[in-house]
Amino acid sequence: LNRNDALRSAALEFSFLDGPFAYDAASSVSWTTSTMLTQLAEREAAVAALALSAFRTEHDAWPAELAALKGEYLESLPRDPYGDGSLRYRRLADEDAYLLYSVWGNGTDDGGVAPKDGSSWVSGYDGDLLFESTRPSPGFELPLKDARR
Repeated sequence: LNRNDALRSAALEFSFLDGPFAYDAASSVSWTTSTMLTQLAEREAAVAALALSAFRTEHDAWPAELAALKGEYLESLPRDPYGDGSLRYRRLADEDAYLLYSVWGNGTDDGGVAPKDGSSWVSGYDGDLLFESTRPSPGFELPLKDARR
């Protein structure tokens, strides 16, 4: 289910409404659908980030493409709930980093461009939903707490 299908389904669900509450009901469904799809994208990105990290640990480099993770690290490529296909991925050449992103609400691949300030389900989506990552600097340690306490 992508964003357009979800919104079309919501519009049909509330098509019987007429009057002052019709817009409020449709608006609430649109916001809820947008929030749900964003959470799905974040979940898919988190799974991909774990697989990317495992690949990076074993190969000392980020993969050239996301498809390299399929099989050993992922059963299937992380799905983009806002568009057709998987989340988009690009290894950043100048840094030890990558860019993982969703086409977000406009359904258009804007090339991994961050949304403009104020871009939302209300004002119209502009840009992509980004999940950026860099490798921690040498010597970085997570401040883990002892779970036995």
